[in-house]
Amino acid sequence: MSTIPEQSKLTYEDYLLVPEDGKRYEIIGGALYVNAAPNSYHQAILGRLYIEFNKQIAEAKHGLVFLAPFDVQLDQHTVIQPDLTIILNDRRSYLTKAKFDGVPSMVIEIISPSNPSHDRKLKRKLYEQTEIQEYWIVDPEQKKLEQLEQLVLADGAYEVREAATSTVSLSITPEATIDITGLFEFDF
Repeated sequence: MSTIPEQSKLTYEDYLLVPEDGKRYEIIGGALYVNAAPNSYHQAILGRLYIEFNKQIAEAKHGLVFLAPFDVQLDQHTVIQPDLTIILNDRRSYLTKAKFDGVPSMVIEIISPSNPSHDRKLKRKLYEQTEIQEYWIVDPEQKKLEQLEQLVLADGAYEVREAATSTVSLSITPEATIDITGLFEFDF
């Protein structure tokens, strides 16, 4: 991660001071990261994922589903805003009115064409180290079967699940299956 000296690492209190300028800010390992606002294709995919997860998780009373911007504080020097954050009922006690203060059950990131390594490398390593049980990387620019990568934690490391074509079973709650049919089909 970052090689910033402990005394100069940013914290959640520092994070609260960043300007509200339409950009998305995160602190990872004490370092500040800035991302541009997502494009329309990103937001359309995110909307469809939210609807599916809300049906399978929130409406089924398994937990809660949050869209970015939503603060997740993993530790003193790490505050992230995954595109989608899933918190199962066993972790609800870490939810405050301001943020989620702990490790969520699952996160989803939709790759930005301008910075794919942020989600594929930096965040993957972070999520694996903090033991987030399931992580989806959604890459709209890839070929059909490679657009969704389902990573499941096993023995402290992520394993890639087999690509699905119509539904994906969640490892965090096996009775939930997410319909991904038409997820990437838009007329823009």
